[in-house]
Amino acid sequence: NINKQPMFSEAQRLKWLQEIYANHPKVEAIVYDGLTVDCCREVGAQFIVRGIRYVNDFEYEKAIADMNRSLEGNVETI
Repeated sequence: NINKQPMFSEAQRLKWLQEIYANHPKVEAIVYDGLTVDCCREVGAQFIVRGIRYVNDFEYEKAIADMNRSLEGNVETI
């Protein structure tokens, strides 16, 4: 078994996001454990921004968005 480590640590990725959105007070990047919708409830988030790199990512991301919507109807995935 090869232990797959991310190319960049959580701390590094969080730092980059915080730097990128430093002038956007309505955007906050955080690291959390557990379900995304639970985190959204905890911090009062209404939107989740997710990325699609390839066409086949769309179905995967759509399934996640649909599940999040069924668990928490007040949070929209973009």
